[in-house]
Amino acid sequence: MSNETDYFPRGSSTTKSEIKTDKSRFNRVDRDDLFVSSAPSKRKRSQHDSQKVKEERKKKSKKSLDGEDRQGTLYRRLHKQNLTEGVLICGCIEKITPYELRISLPHQNIGYVPLTMISDEYTELIQQKLLNNNQDEDFDNLFHLGQYVICRVIEGDTINDNDKPNQQKRLHLSMNPKDVCDQITPDNLIKGMMLPGVVSSIADHGFIINIGFSQRKGFLPKDKHLNEDKLKIGFHGLFQIKEPTTANSRIVPLKLLDNKKARLTLAPTKLPFHMLLPGLKCKVTVAKTRINGLQVTFGEIKGFIHLQDFETLKTPITDFAPEQELEATILSIDPTTKLIHYSMQSHLLALTFPPSIIENDIQPSIIGSIQACIIVRHIGSSLAIRLPALKQYGIVSSTHLTDENYDDVQQMLSSFIAGQKTQCRIIGISLSSNLAICTLKKSIIEAPFITYTDIQIGSLVKGTINHVDQHGLIINLTKHINGFVPIIHNADIPIKEALHKFPLKKKVQCRVLQVDPSRQRLILTMKNSLLNTKLPIVSSYNDLQTDLLTIGVVISIQEYGLLVKLFGDLCGLVPKMEIGQLHTLTGTNIKSQLQQMFYIGQTVSCKVLNFDAEQKKITLSLKVPGKMTFGSKLAPVPADFSIGKVIQWTVTECENEEHLSGSVVTERRRKPISITLTKNHTSDFVEHQSLLMRLDLSANKSQQRDGIYWSHLSYINISMKKILVEFCRRSTLPQKFEDCTAGSIVPGVIQNIFDYGIFIDLPNTIIAFAPHKHLDLRGSLENAEKKYRIGQTVFVRILQLDEEKQRCIVSLKSLIYDGEIAQLSQADYVLRSYLDEKYQLIQHMKENGSGPLSKFFQETTKWIGFKCRCLIEKRSDTWFVGRLENGLPATLPYDAHYSIGDSIDGYIIDFNLPAQQFIVTVDLKKPIKYSKESSQSFTQCTILCQLPSYALGLTTDSNQLVHLPTFSELNSFYSTSSTVSYKRNEQVDLTSLIPYVSEEFNYIIIPFEVTKSSIENYQTNQIVPVTIVDVLPKQLNVKLNDGSRGRLHITELFDNPSPDKFQSLNEFYHINQTLNARIIGTRNIEKDSKHQRPVYELSLREKSSKEYEIGDRIVGFFDKIDEKTKGYWFYLSLHTRGYIPPVILQKNCLSLNVVT
Repeated sequence: MSNETDYFPRGSSTTKSEIKTDKSRFNRVDRDDLFVSSAPSKRKRSQHDSQKVKEERKKKSKKSLDGEDRQGTLYRRLHKQNLTEGVLICGCIEKITPYELRISLPHQNIGYVPLTMISDEYTELIQQKLLNNNQDEDFDNLFHLGQYVICRVIEGDTINDNDKPNQQKRLHLSMNPKDVCDQITPDNLIKGMMLPGVVSSIADHGFIINIGFSQRKGFLPKDKHLNEDKLKIGFHGLFQIKEPTTANSRIVPLKLLDNKKARLTLAPTKLPFHMLLPGLKCKVTVAKTRINGLQVTFGEIKGFIHLQDFETLKTPITDFAPEQELEATILSIDPTTKLIHYSMQSHLLALTFPPSIIENDIQPSIIGSIQACIIVRHIGSSLAIRLPALKQYGIVSSTHLTDENYDDVQQMLSSFIAGQKTQCRIIGISLSSNLAICTLKKSIIEAPFITYTDIQIGSLVKGTINHVDQHGLIINLTKHINGFVPIIHNADIPIKEALHKFPLKKKVQCRVLQVDPSRQRLILTMKNSLLNTKLPIVSSYNDLQTDLLTIGVVISIQEYGLLVKLFGDLCGLVPKMEIGQLHTLTGTNIKSQLQQMFYIGQTVSCKVLNFDAEQKKITLSLKVPGKMTFGSKLAPVPADFSIGKVIQWTVTECENEEHLSGSVVTERRRKPISITLTKNHTSDFVEHQSLLMRLDLSANKSQQRDGIYWSHLSYINISMKKILVEFCRRSTLPQKFEDCTAGSIVPGVIQNIFDYGIFIDLPNTIIAFAPHKHLDLRGSLENAEKKYRIGQTVFVRILQLDEEKQRCIVSLKSLIYDGEIAQLSQADYVLRSYLDEKYQLIQHMKENGSGPLSKFFQETTKWIGFKCRCLIEKRSDTWFVGRLENGLPATLPYDAHYSIGDSIDGYIIDFNLPAQQFIVTVDLKKPIKYSKESSQSFTQCTILCQLPSYALGLTTDSNQLVHLPTFSELNSFYSTSSTVSYKRNEQVDLTSLIPYVSEEFNYIIIPFEVTKSSIENYQTNQIVPVTIVDVLPKQLNVKLNDGSRGRLHITELFDNPSPDKFQSLNEFYHINQTLNARIIGTRNIEKDSKHQRPVYELSLREKSSKEYEIGDRIVGFFDKIDEKTKGYWFYLSLHTRGYIPPVILQKNCLSLNVVT
């Protein structure tokens, strides 16, 4: 609202003398013609002037409203250009705010009525409210949405050529009866005439109405048909004069508009121009038909009915003829041009019922909705459309026709033909015109939201980083919508150096924390724990329930507990007794102890204990099932308990879809052991985890299952991932962080995925971190989020141990496995586990399901190879999406011979379990054969299609369906850049491959063909011959017989080095010299595009480095001088360095004592 101090916002006031002055507030200009052209200039037009004229003509053609500039600008639709100061207009209340009323005006215009321009009575009410400081009193019930009002333009924004085309211009209005009836002569009031009025006082027998005249008041007698509850002081309404009045009468009898009786139509001879008001129902005569409407007359008064104001947008102009009489309602009166706009729409003829577009409260739900529409006609530079589903009409302006740039509006409109069907999106509502404001722009139709109101708390949104500073990040979601990510929400562990971690223009995904449409305020989070949470999101007190598990963020740490921010405006308190077992140490308090356990911005799972919506209080607890309580004791375990031990267990209770409770099967005498299983540990494959929780575990509670102890907290957590269980049968798991060793291979579960690396959960809550450089990403198009999934089982190699952070730095790159665990990562074994689990879930669906999909599996014994008919509905990338004859969804590879709408015959060859879709092929010429012989061999197969992790082929000789893995190992199961890629109808040679045949589920896997390598797998302490390829100051680079690389560090060259004799390595060794060295480990036993062979650590020493004690005399090799302290660093062994502070450093001392 411009110039707020003039219009009485909040605490300011306006004196009554200013409000009740009898002087006119407006300068009326009575002029017959404002469009008289001036005499042309006689000076010669310069080249600059010619160019300027061309630009003005181009701008004029682009800003054309009705395509009638060549015929004059008088008879056209209402716009801010002709809604000048003093114009009277009829509108509908569209929105009620604390500062103003927003009015929907004809022809998609919007006006604003400041508080002080509603009425004198309303201004007095507001002043009394402020003086009495009564914040509870609400005057919004004096108005309602869809209410018809008569207004006067008090501040019209004129459009100049220098104005920016996208500049927002507000139209200020007045509803005060004194302003609206300013030109009306009280002595000429007639029966049936309509006047705006405000209830100013309440008498015994009726209501005194302010109708805008200083010497006359209206009187509305009390009646049993009146709704007296709404007729409060300040009520604004439309009244009709009940009886004619005399010149000396000071009271005008009134009545409210009756919705049961038709309004009286005024004849042309009854009222002169200055006595007319918008809303009056008149009988007009057609004078002329125009391209954009009807030119009419009301006696001697000229008027115009625009195409938008016909009874419907479909009504043609040919239905009208000159001299034809029509009933129409006055929309607007322009005292300057003496022109009146009329409407023939039914809701404006009656003025007693709201526009049909807001009936049944559908307005909030249809804005933003995508609708099918039919082009009706062109209306100037706009399109009129029909929305069959809503039984409404809509309008599309020239700026919303297409995303493409264009200069000629009429040429663009010609591409839209009447009767053409298309898709549109409703972006607004015009209550006054009873129309939906729509767009045909594809960018807006496909946008997830178009206003702040469309954004829901808790929803996921995508945007681009637009600004980064010390307070947080600004994310650009759309052209007009920005969100703010506070610094504590930029990551799970807040990153303070955000300027370096978050580059501008980077695309990110966020979740909505708070949204305030009135302030256009949007708060977002980028925490992965909040993005990927499966816990219910609560944003209002209606969402809260006792014992509900949810998630929040710590925003304050106090002596009495933690303040946790939930979504929306909710904030809860975690009392200190609900955090865990806190121990008050000497010299410390509860707050300092909590500050060591938590940090601001930490994400926590919490349980709702109780809440009070009236007092806005929520009490939370961090004692959550399946999570270790802070400071609590470990759960009791039997004497033979160990992490990784294989157990038998059964389900006892399925609490929710995230975790369940169970018990370990023990001997009868022993007390049962309670355990907890989380969803991420139900399956090695992420897409099966939710289905296993829902279909298998919850339905078959008594069934005994295999599992392993995974972590020991206040609860015992287990894992039933089959690859993990099999790993523990063949090897052992580290029990604690101290048991981890560099170079060892350990299984884990992916917890969080970031751009800079991946966090992995190792056994017993050991945290591992794989930096981005140690991820096996192929090419620049593959990123961590595309290749890996949260909850995925992976094998990692520990590179180093971070003692300070108590975590392992690991690698996910392709590993060289040895020993008994080598088979577990092989592609054919992983695919076998995947298919076994998949067909078991389908079997559970068949036995326990009740829907059409389960019914199909029950009725079809062999559904693989089942002949069907598929209707193609749409195309998605390289696949067609459609439905089978029974209505079940299906997909099939894209084929140029078919198109959308075709119905084709095919065979079912697979089932996409997560998407619940059948995979269909049209390349099968005869039914699939089945064989359970385990000793089969095939020569060739034809590829039918390639799925994300495997391809399906048909053997040429026996017509059997085979599965060919497209990944190389377990870690690359979800890789989008497959190691092997097949094309449809490609011929694959299978001669040298031995297939695996599943006797239980009748599927065949062709093993992944690995190229034979000459790389040998050397064992630790094995003596191997090496050749020196380079002599460096601190190490020898060597080559093994198979081409593998290795190094001999300077500390591994001598058993008893002599400081006196030693000068440099060049004196002892030279290039191409052959040595026999002992393998002591690997630096990087990985394969990538650069190094196809492992790198070994070797030694010439007979014994490993010994442990040193205080007082021992040792010999070290000088490394460097510390730049800060000027102390000396020495190599003592391959992985150990020593440091000599400058205070005890002695000159020429190479043989030193260790001191502490």
